[in-house]
Amino acid sequence: MNRTFNYNYFSLFLTLIFCAVLASCGGGGGGGSSSSSGTGGGSSGGGNTTRTGNNVATVSVDGAIFNVVDEPFITVTICSTNNTANCMTIDHILVDTGSVGLRIFSQPSTTESLSGLSLAAATISGNQVGECLQFVQGNTWGPVMLANLTIGGKSASNVAFQVINDSSFAPAPAGCTGTGSLMNTPTDFGAKGVLGIGMYLQDCGAACTPSNNGASQNIYFSCASGICNSIGMLVNSQVQNPVSTFSTDNNGVILSFNSISAAGLRTATGTLTFGIDTATNNVSNNANTIQVDSYGNFKTVFDGQTYTASYIDSGSNGLFFNAPANSIPQCTGSAAGFYCPTSNQLLTAQIYSQPNGTTPVSVAFSIGYANSLFNSGNFALGNLGGTATDVPQGKTFDWGLPFFFGRDVYVAIEGNKTTKGTGPYVGF
Repeated sequence: MNRTFNYNYFSLFLTLIFCAVLASCGGGGGGGSSSSSGTGGGSSGGGNTTRTGNNVATVSVDGAIFNVVDEPFITVTICSTNNTANCMTIDHILVDTGSVGLRIFSQPSTTESLSGLSLAAATISGNQVGECLQFVQGNTWGPVMLANLTIGGKSASNVAFQVINDSSFAPAPAGCTGTGSLMNTPTDFGAKGVLGIGMYLQDCGAACTPSNNGASQNIYFSCASGICNSIGMLVNSQVQNPVSTFSTDNNGVILSFNSISAAGLRTATGTLTFGIDTATNNVSNNANTIQVDSYGNFKTVFDGQTYTASYIDSGSNGLFFNAPANSIPQCTGSAAGFYCPTSNQLLTAQIYSQPNGTTPVSVAFSIGYANSLFNSGNFALGNLGGTATDVPQGKTFDWGLPFFFGRDVYVAIEGNKTTKGTGPYVGF
């Protein structure tokens, strides 16, 4: 899927909505009840955060660097392909199941810079390749580079990724700046970068290839002498899903968090397990499997309303949907756009596979008073919710990070087999 869709909460309740142009920003809906009690999201039993092995990496939700809630962070090590001893380990990279590809700011912090790694550049016809990722709030621009990558105990060589805001690279062309302002710093983005581990092999796919007039997408650019022109890129030359580049445990991921209370937690720790049904620690026998349509979406039914463009996205920091007939009160003032019911609402929705799913999976979730949640000092919130922007292919129900608390969430990559079927699909 070619997008991230994130609502980031900063100290001033600033809401950012990131949604790439080629993406499907999902929809939501159906059957609900309310209660003044309930946990902050997740199912009974909780996610399996005790997994160990070289295919398991630690994920954290915290406010140590960025004042944002419900953002899962991971640590990534990148090394020069020319000098494998020349490496940098970068923390607070956003884990995003709703996008594809690794993207890191050229200067992740005041004490970190990728410039010292002497990374190799991706080229086409002798020219360096640039990429523009288009979001609702703004765009990211920078060169596509090659690096050796390590996450937890898994490694891959010559992985293409985007470096954001590299001052030594060509300036962003009009085809990029004309669709939105540039997000140039980690503070703008709320993370030092993003690890996109969604259901697809590339960040753009067939839409960006030369045979499909990929130049018209203004995603990939050929740059020479400071001038960049939009081009089509073969899929194998595009920014890849990092998980698919591993030699083993490369057919998908499982993101797991324990359940949390309705009040939330100051911090939360989870696990990202690579591979599905490839080892004893990633078996999916008991998981519900939800097939997706060509946009990567499934169907949600909530309170009598159908949301045909629904998706599960760890890069979203809340549950975002438009409640039928304003049945859930919205916040006013600085927290406008989030929900503020007078008491914690315990709700139920049904999730269906697309396009022809007939047997739904019932999902319990809750929505709390956002203003109180923001003022709690907690960064892991299991019942944060707000309104969504609907998209052309249907109403949006964005099952963001609160959905992950108390669950093992599976993301199977397209064309890859597991015991539950062939990706792309999601499961929990």
